[in-house]
Amino acid sequence: MDNQKTLLSTRIFIAISLTAFILFAGFYFFIIVVLNSKVRASVEQPTLQTSRQADRYFLNENYDEGNTMITKRPTLKDMLVGPIITANDPIIGDLNAPMVIVEFSDFKCDYCAEQELAIKQSINEFGDKVAFIWKDYPENNIESESFQAAIAARCAQAQNSFWQYHDLLFSAKESFTSTLFMNLANRLDLDAEEFKQCFLNEETAYLVKDNMIEADALGIMGIPFIYVNDREILGATDKNELKKLITEGLNN
Repeated sequence: MDNQKTLLSTRIFIAISLTAFILFAGFYFFIIVVLNSKVRASVEQPTLQTSRQADRYFLNENYDEGNTMITKRPTLKDMLVGPIITANDPIIGDLNAPMVIVEFSDFKCDYCAEQELAIKQSINEFGDKVAFIWKDYPENNIESESFQAAIAARCAQAQNSFWQYHDLLFSAKESFTSTLFMNLANRLDLDAEEFKQCFLNEETAYLVKDNMIEADALGIMGIPFIYVNDREILGATDKNELKKLITEGLNN
């Protein structure tokens, strides 16, 4: 009888362990494959000349499942230790660049606009050695001006005009409204009907929400928040500090 109980316990342990492994492997597949392939059709081509787009994921290689007797489904927070770097988000430069700056930002944030001036100065100075990726982190309310502006910019991205639209949004002095969004689209000669349909398409909002979910998983509490490769910086960073970080990264 004791042998039967021992055998039963062993089988249960093996079954639970296999289940945990399968769940972990499935989640890893989701991160590497599914996120890599989402919404390719609506992605803007980079502003600068690019070569092969090398998607990268800062995964937590030290993730510990803990007690193997307890089935635990790993979360995005468990797995990520840095931003998801893919061509799905607006980019200036080449994802193969040795230095990649990722900024979580918001069009209603004045400090974010100042931060980008420093980043663009660095891009001008270091050229193709630096790439810059935009990540949306607006107010967590889809009806807010902040979130609506992020959606509008993604619709400009779908017509290869994200950065031009991005600049117009940051320079706009009036409130963000649907009328303003359309006026800016017209200034860039975007297809008005395509822009309207994109703006109303809930899939566009998911592009923004994906960035927000990613930011929350990374524990980002404020903006602007930037990554210089694996270095994290909260708050505005001037061009001299950025230059120092980039130079150190290139020399390592």
